Amino acid sequence: MLNLTDPLSELKQPELSNFKIGNLEIYQFDCTLIENMVAVHSDKCTCGLFKISSHGIDGWAEYKIPEVQQHFDLIHWASVFMPLRGLSIYEGMTYNQNKTEQWGPVRKTLVESALINLSANLQNPSNSMLLDRSYLFTRSQAYFSF
Repeated sequence: MLNLTDPLSELKQPELSNFKIGNLEIYQFDCTLIENMVAVHSDKCTCGLFKISSHGIDGWAEYKIPEVQQHFDLIHWASVFMPLRGLSIYEGMTYNQNKTEQWGPVRKTLVESALINLSANLQNPSNSMLLDRSYLFTRSQAYFSF
């Protein structure tokens, strides 16, 4: 029999309760530069990385938004994530789930994935992925830190 658990239960662990979301960063890339790594079937998409930090540990998630307008405003699109700052990981996940209709599936999944990755990295920092910021900046079309 399949044992289903509450996906938020892992984020309620006592050892994670003291960790608050600190910096948030989002990078926007030109999809044509990374099309070998991400399946892209449209020249009207945008993609990138989202980072959530707590106590010097990062959680990462990738995003791809198909069919965007020519002048995509990353700051406007990502500014909805600002209220996450200062929340616990569990509170951030709960907040995210309550915003699904307003944010849409890409942003919901992006935050959820980054928080799950952050949680795993906080529990086992040796598995944390370190990405070179200068490399990310040279590949980015836009960047937003909040």
